[in-house]
Formats: sequence, C-alpha cells, structure tokens
Amino acid sequence: MLRHVQESSVSDGDSVQQHAAAADTVARSMTPDSDDSHQTAVVPVPPLDKTVFESWNEFHEYLHAYQQRTFQIYSIRTGTPVSTRNKRIKDKYSRRGLAVPPGELLPEELVTYSKAVVCTHHGRPRSRAAGVRARQPSRAINCPAQITLVLRRNYTSGKCFVHVSSHTARHNHALSDGQYRRHPMIRKITDPGVLRTVHTLQKANVEPAKILKYVREHTDKEVMLKDVHNMLASFRKSPPASTTTTTARAVPARSVAVVRPPAQLSAPPERPPHFSGRIAPQPSPPAPPPREFLTRYDNFLAAFNIGKEIAELMAEMDSDRFAHCLAELRTFLRILESGRVPVVTTREAIKQRNNGLTSISNTEQTAFRLAAPRSSIPPHSDSGEATNSLISPSQSYPSAQ
Repeated sequence: MLRHVQESSVSDGDSVQQHAAAADTVARSMTPDSDDSHQTAVVPVPPLDKTVFESWNEFHEYLHAYQQRTFQIYSIRTGTPVSTRNKRIKDKYSRRGLAVPPGELLPEELVTYSKAVVCTHHGRPRSRAAGVRARQPSRAINCPAQITLVLRRNYTSGKCFVHVSSHTARHNHALSDGQYRRHPMIRKITDPGVLRTVHTLQKANVEPAKILKYVREHTDKEVMLKDVHNMLASFRKSPPASTTTTTARAVPARSVAVVRPPAQLSAPPERPPHFSGRIAPQPSPPAPPPREFLTRYDNFLAAFNIGKEIAELMAEMDSDRFAHCLAELRTFLRILESGRVPVVTTREAIKQRNNGLTSISNTEQTAFRLAAPRSSIPPHSDSGEATNSLISPSQSYPSAQ
C-alpha cells in the first residue's frame, strides 16, 4: 500500500500548483448566486502524504500545515471516546460468556478512538432563525471533503497509532489564499502575548481602532474591527491568563534590602564665642520640572518599547550573560509587584541613567522622573558594601489617585 502511494504521489509544489490552477478554473466558472453551482463543481486537492501518526497531537500539527499549504479549513465533526469503544467490546464478550483477550482493549489515556474531520462547508444549510435578525447566510453547502481517522494497535510492538482510514480529497467550492485568510477561524488570535497586551489596552480604555492597529502590526492575520469587538467582549467574561502570578510563584523570593533605621541625632555642638547667631543665606534648590500628565496608554507604550529593545538585545546574548540579565529582570518585576520603585545601585548604572536622560524625549523623561526615587544613595548590606544586583527596592511609591 505504501509503495502504491509513493508511486502515485508527486512533489508538493507541483501538486499544489496544479490543484490551485484547477480551483481558479472552477471559481471562474462558478456564479456566486447559483444554488446548483455547488452541486456540480469539483475541486480536487492534494491527498495526504502521511497516513500514520504516533499521536493525535502529531496528526493535528500535520493537519494545520496541510491546511495552510492547500488553503483548506477542516473542523472535527464527530468523535468516539476510547472508553465507549472498550465498553462495547466488553459487552460483546460478556454476552458470549467469554473473557476479553489481552490486548483487545485500548488504553483509555489516549482519550479518543476515532474522529471524523470535515470541511467547514460540510452539511446542508438549516434555518436557525428566531425572527429577531434578518436571514443570515450559512457556510454549509454540503461539501464532501472529509478525513476519517481511527486508533489502531500494532500487536507486534504493542504500541497504538492513529491511522487515516479514508480521505475524500475533493470540494464543491473554490479554494484560494484570500478566502482562507479571511475565514473567521483563521482570523482568530491565539498568541498568548498578543491577547494579554490587548487585555491591558482594554483596561487602559484604548479605542478598539487603535487595538486593531496594534494587532495587525504584531500578527500576520487579516483581523477586522468586529474581531476586536468580539475579543474585548470575551475578555469581559473571562480575561486571558496572566503569567505574572506564575512567574512570581515559580521563582523563590529574594531577600529585600534591609532598611536601615535613621541614626539618632546627637546634641548640637556649643557655639563659639565669636558666633553672631546669624545663619548665612543658603541658595534655594532648583524648582522641579513640571510633571506632564501621562495616560495609562502612554505608560504602556513606553514600557512596551523598552521591553522590545531588551528582548532584541537578550536574544543575542550567551547563556551566562542571558541568565544574569534574566535574574535581574525577575528582581525588577518582583519589586514592582511589591509596590516599591526599582532604583539602580551602582555608580556605573547611575551614570548611564543620567547620560541617557539627555538623549530621550520629554515624555520619556517625565515618565522617568515620575518613577525616580527620592534618594539616589545606593543601599548597603550589613557589611557596608553595595549589593551585587544593579537594582533594588526603594521606599514604597504612592500610586496616583
């Protein structure tokens, strides 16, 4: 059987081009308003070049790549659990008064025994109208494309594998890259990082149009504005999982720098005889620069841009330097979670910070001054030496009301 499949198969590139050309020909001959066009059209697709998989996850990974390569969209139509299949076998042998032979039952940790994966246009259209909205179009046009899979056991090795028992490799509708990318299932955002960022923008009351621009810039999907509205509505019901809590729990807490109590003031020295009692006027300290009001969206963009620069630099580091920088970033994150303000604790870092303030925009300078500590004196350990970490917590910074 494998020899027959190998002899009849062609290269993926030529096969995809041939089937794409056939699909374009059918699409030109179809009229979108004709109901009979879907019954007569036949669009062949490349067959599966792999029919045996070690697990269901391996099959779904292969199916995902196969869909992208051929512009098809499949969904799971039906499935039979392993427990149901084992129960049927037990009942069959119990009716005969026999014991189940060893190896006849499949391990139930494999969960699924069989699946039927069908095209997104499978089935006949059925009315679900309730008289509230106008007639909604249906994607069901009775497409015959289908993949049937079943779990089998190799009695020689005792291992189970997923086998493709049948594959109907033809559709009754056109297939193209544009239709594939515009499908709602393909437009759906699944990147956890993008989802968490969108949720942060939502909490900052950012307009959906700006969120749409961000999603389009950071994904390769043709997202529409209604997709953003649906995403925001789903976040109101169940926000995306955050990794901040997981990171904080996974990493053991470091000892926070000990806050040294203020030294007791000694008695003032006696005045010399020639002391006149007048204190020389001291120059008044310079007035602090006016603070510019920053929105949560401005804060997010400033922190997000710095985070991207850090990620690009750390991606090229060696393992030792990367581990050290990652530990510093985790310390920075834990200090922020505790309500304190991270401050630099080495002369080199303080010098770089002061030099950097002269080359950044006014908005970023203001954001830095808002988070600047009240004292730039580096904290010391009990031995009097500065800690090894470049950052440490200062006093608790009151949040803006």
